[in-house]
Amino acid sequence: LRSIKLATPARSPMGIELRRQLALQPNVRVVEAEKDAEVVMLVLEDRVDRGVSASTSVGQVREFNVTTHFRFRLRTPAGRELIGPTELSLAQPLTYNETDALAKEAEETELVQGMRRDIAAQVLRRLEAVKL
Repeated sequence: LRSIKLATPARSPMGIELRRQLALQPNVRVVEAEKDAEVVMLVLEDRVDRGVSASTSVGQVREFNVTTHFRFRLRTPAGRELIGPTELSLAQPLTYNETDALAKEAEETELVQGMRRDIAAQVLRRLEAVKL
């Protein structure tokens, strides 16, 4: 794989992470024009969910479950599918305390960034296995 077009929404955090990790690959270029690419990655979904997983008897939240979802497919510029629609998800618990709300918000941001790095690494491993 020598060149890839990332069809991601503008300012997509996952798109930014993928571009960053692809830039570290010695022989891979991220191109803007589909005609210049060997493969095209279409991002179908990129979202983060947060759900309550534990609360006190009076309804105070004590733990959230933070889940990062990323769904994509890979094809050639001619339209031949190389990787069908694939979803990668990671979930992590995050304890919560109302008195530490700002610190917990920063912790959640860091947690999500770490999950995005992990998912991007998984995507890169899948790209390495693609046979053109």
